[in-house]
Amino acid sequence: MKRMFESKLDKLRTDLMKNVDNKVRALRDEISLDINRETNRTDQSIQTRLDSLEQDTSSKNNDENIVEKANDLIRALGEDVSDNVNVTAAARLPSRFNDRPAIVKIIFRNLDVKVKVLRNKMKLKQTDTYKDVYIKSSKSRIQRLIKVNARAVFTKYPRRPRFAS
Repeated sequence: MKRMFESKLDKLRTDLMKNVDNKVRALRDEISLDINRETNRTDQSIQTRLDSLEQDTSSKNNDENIVEKANDLIRALGEDVSDNVNVTAAARLPSRFNDRPAIVKIIFRNLDVKVKVLRNKMKLKQTDTYKDVYIKSSKSRIQRLIKVNARAVFTKYPRRPRFAS
């Protein structure tokens, strides 16, 4: 009787362990799929943000061809840049201030092209047409807030003098 009871208890224990293992495996697979899905979505969002670029300009014409203006700007950076750079898309964002020019967002084919443009942006200061144009990397609202908050925190701390030892 005792042996039969122990064997049934062992069988129940092994069945329970198998069931728990199967449930844990299923949960692990489901979590893994969810993580992969979210990782892909986040990577696409980051890549889109990295491939885009902000350009501040002073013209406010509604019927302008922004892609053509962006290509002209790229040509002003020099032949080594303009030969390898293609503007995928460009759009003028609405201006929040009346006295400031609207931002033009330019999207490039990939990150390498964007880096090439950013490395050569100082050449625009030498041209009369684009001397008032500023190029910078696109940042999300959260990234801008983090930067402003960090700057505010660091300015609150007093600077301690460094003594030579």
